[in-house]
Amino acid sequence: MANKPVLLFIYDGLEIGGIETHLVSIAQECNEKKYRMIWAVSKYMKGDQTLLDIMRKSQVETLRVHKINKDRIGNCCFYDVNRFETLSLASNEELFVISFDIQSFFLGESIKKKYSKSNLVHNVFYTPHESMAYRDQDILNRLGNGMIYELYHAFYKSILKKIIANDGLYFMDELHRKYLKKIYGFTLSKEHVIPLGLNSTKGYDENIARKKRKEEVFRLLSIGRVDFPHKEYILGLVDSFQKIAKEYPFTELTVIGYGKDEELLLSKINSLESEVQSRINFVGKIPLPNLPEYISKAHVCIAQGLSLQEAAKEGVVCIVAPSFSKSDQSGGYVHENEDISLAYKGNRTFYQDIKEIIDMNEENYALMCKHTFEIWLENYGNNNIDNSLLRMKNINNKRSVNIFQIGISQFIASVFLFFKAVMKK
Repeated sequence: MANKPVLLFIYDGLEIGGIETHLVSIAQECNEKKYRMIWAVSKYMKGDQTLLDIMRKSQVETLRVHKINKDRIGNCCFYDVNRFETLSLASNEELFVISFDIQSFFLGESIKKKYSKSNLVHNVFYTPHESMAYRDQDILNRLGNGMIYELYHAFYKSILKKIIANDGLYFMDELHRKYLKKIYGFTLSKEHVIPLGLNSTKGYDENIARKKRKEEVFRLLSIGRVDFPHKEYILGLVDSFQKIAKEYPFTELTVIGYGKDEELLLSKINSLESEVQSRINFVGKIPLPNLPEYISKAHVCIAQGLSLQEAAKEGVVCIVAPSFSKSDQSGGYVHENEDISLAYKGNRTFYQDIKEIIDMNEENYALMCKHTFEIWLENYGNNNIDNSLLRMKNINNKRSVNIFQIGISQFIASVFLFFKAVMKK
């Protein structure tokens, strides 16, 4: 008889965002399939009440863990890897520990060490970002390509090598697999790309697409955290919209998002002419159940990652926004890329792509909506838990990273925290 799967996610937060949306969707599917889902959280955890209610209704269990510091370092949490609540597992249960950052993975290694004596345990680093350590590109920008960065880089390369050797590294999309080869020189097969899909509520409807194209107002939508430099594309989009607004007085831009750089974004918007300002609606943070309403009204969505899925699965034309881009460079249309998340290499801008869509006739616009939905369906439409998350298995039942390497990494994290605190003063 096959073991019963138990999914344990280490992620200390449930605010509005891509990973949070995935966790809620997974929780609902686990509840339907009667799979156990456990969520490792600390006392510092912050969550959107709507999402917390969904997790509770989905019978998600919690495992208390301990963070050494409540702040994040890059996109990582900093845990005491030796302190976590006791986990109750039956002998026929197979534990899948899934982390989205390197420090959470280290905590997963300690959990694996404790429970692999009695159960089959898989601990995987399921990376949702280009970064495999903290933020590789961000660190490089700050330190330059000098000795400190090279030591930092070599250390995390040695850790990734061990994780890879035990089949512990997986990617949400093709972009991150290619990033691993570019930055670290490791090549993993496409089998390590495990995209997570979302349920489509409406899908593509030609009549809706044609009707929308006839509307007097043409609506642009951007969805994503206001977190620079990772998602600094939004500033370039505002620049493009300034030109679009002057040429096409019937256009509007809605921006959904929140984050540490909201003031910078609002300052950018407020610097524009009053007429252009009046046609930019910065919504900020919204409850997840309200998102479909905005998507259904949009003619074009400019975003990254999961936000592209949210729009593409409903047949809305999507433009990929490149990461770490300060300009108005476009990553291309979703339906023209080999993977929904990939930005093609070219010299096009948001302005050019948006203008091209606005100038389309009804038939071509409806066809573009159809192609957008079809590529989402091909890449993500059938990715349920059984053929995605439960495919992520280690080769052996031993942990990949030793306590010495974890200790060094936590020392590096503490240095980051120290300088972060000093810079605040």
